[in-house]
Amino acid sequence: MKISVYVPIIFVLILGCSSKQQPDDLPVLYPCKVTVIQDGQPLAGASVILQLTENVSAHSGKAWIPMGLTDENGVAVIKTNAKYDGAPLGQYKIVVNKTERETSKLEPAPPEDSPHYTTWLEKSQAEKLNEFGLVETIYTDAQKTPHEIEITKNSNQKNVDVGKTVRNKIF
Repeated sequence: MKISVYVPIIFVLILGCSSKQQPDDLPVLYPCKVTVIQDGQPLAGASVILQLTENVSAHSGKAWIPMGLTDENGVAVIKTNAKYDGAPLGQYKIVVNKTERETSKLEPAPPEDSPHYTTWLEKSQAEKLNEFGLVETIYTDAQKTPHEIEITKNSNQKNVDVGKTVRNKIF
């Protein structure tokens, strides 16, 4: 019987410890979702960043960064500074990016205490792996992207089309 008395107390402690401590100067955040389409299909695994188009001083002088990662349906649920649900009020440019890196041709790393580890490490550092941008560059640059969203107190959802599939080598 004594255990049943402690269960509610433990539950309250767990809930209290798991809550996100928010900064005092965090502005009010509003839910936001951005759906990304490429070649008529949802684009999964793309980063979506909202870049404020107005003066940062409108947000207590601090640059809060709303961002998200698209799921298999191409939907990014926006979180500010990657941890607080939603985005502050304002006008934003929508930047979308997705990259791919060639996989290494090396064998998996041996244990660090192995006599072969140093040789493997030297080879891995010398290996030049190519990286590719999978989104047209116009959409990866806040100065050029045509996509915008205004975060309001109402519904904040936007569908963006990032054109055709590309594979541009990043230098």
